[in-house]
This record gives sequence, C-alpha cells and structure tokens, in this order.
Amino acid sequence: MGDLDPVTKLREGQGVYTYENPFFQYKGDYVKGVKHGQGVLLMRDGSRYEGAFDNGEITGKGEKTQTDGTVYKGDFVQGEKHGYGEIVYGGGGEWYKGEWSFNVR
Repeated sequence: MGDLDPVTKLREGQGVYTYENPFFQYKGDYVKGVKHGQGVLLMRDGSRYEGAFDNGEITGKGEKTQTDGTVYKGDFVQGEKHGYGEIVYGGGGEWYKGEWSFNVR
C-alpha cells in the first residue's frame, strides 16, 4: 500500500509493506521508495521498533521493544544502539541510562 510516484514507480509518502519473507512489516514514511522519516517495523518474533529511519536504516531516535519485555529508548545508528539511551531489561528489575557505542554500554 501507499502512493507510487507515477514516473519512478517508487513509494512516496505513507505506506505499509510486508516483506516477501514474512519476517518483517513496515508502516511509515517513504521517500523515493526507501524507508525515510518516522515508521514502525514489526518483526515476526513479536519485537518491534518505532521511530526514525534515514535512507532505509534505523537511524535517529526510537524505541525498540523485544519479546522478553526489554525496552530501549534512545539513539540508533544503522540499527545499533549508539548515543544516549535508556534500557529496562525484561522483568523491569535491571536498567541502564547513559551512553552507548554500537550496542556497547
């Protein structure tokens, strides 16, 4: 779903795309056929990411929720926790607030 540019035939604006391998579904902004802006990425295992996309990559501010209940809110660069972020691990007992460098606290 979503608008297709009549000339380029690429997605533009808001849209929903379910990948052929049914492991992922994306709902959000597209620019020239690429995820760009705000969106939600749902994974088959039930985990999800909601936030910024830049040129098809999870980059910017967002929130990732895993199936075990772990929730990370903060900065991402190419899908990795990078910059400032806050994480509450599944069950809610353990947490961390601070800087991340490519998924390392």
